[in-house]
Amino acid sequence: MSETKSFSLVKHLDLGRHSETRFKVSLVFLIAALLITAFIFIFTMIGIQNSEIAMRNLSTPAANVTQANANFSTKSTLENSDLNFTLEMPAQLGQWLYKTGKVQSPTDDTLSDRYTSIYIPKSRELVSRNFDDLTQLILTVREFTADEWNSLEKGCKKGNQLYCEAAGTKVDETNDAVWVYIKADNCPKSLEAKCSLADKIIQSFKLK
Repeated sequence: MSETKSFSLVKHLDLGRHSETRFKVSLVFLIAALLITAFIFIFTMIGIQNSEIAMRNLSTPAANVTQANANFSTKSTLENSDLNFTLEMPAQLGQWLYKTGKVQSPTDDTLSDRYTSIYIPKSRELVSRNFDDLTQLILTVREFTADEWNSLEKGCKKGNQLYCEAAGTKVDETNDAVWVYIKADNCPKSLEAKCSLADKIIQSFKLK
């Protein structure tokens, strides 16, 4: 009887050790599975972020934004070492900003056409980090190669509306390049007076 009890106790202890071992093994596998899942999640999120950044870089023209505080009583000149022209800003324009960069050519897939866009601030009561929410585009100057311009003119005459819109209005040219301007057509009534100054601005266009 005593031997039977002793055997039962040993068997119980063995079962307990086996259960504890199984529990520890299961715990190790569970921790490993959780770690693998966590790493997969982290790498996936990094991949998504990198993809989003890559997409933004592909779809957004390389550009820099510069703010200029023009004096309300005197003219101010837009002059940038990266640009081969200058523009005079009327004193009535007040505070203005400009953005320069390169956009895709309408005649091929190259990111080669330089543009310069002039903006004015909207209401200061707006609370936003979005550049388009805070500013109003009034004028864009774009530079094409002579070959591009010829293609745009021919395409526009044949009814290619995209070419007609991209071509804008020619303001100056050399043997190698053509500069055009496009005025914004979505100016709100509260800014119409300043938007109308686009004509005066483009009249001051001068190649360096």
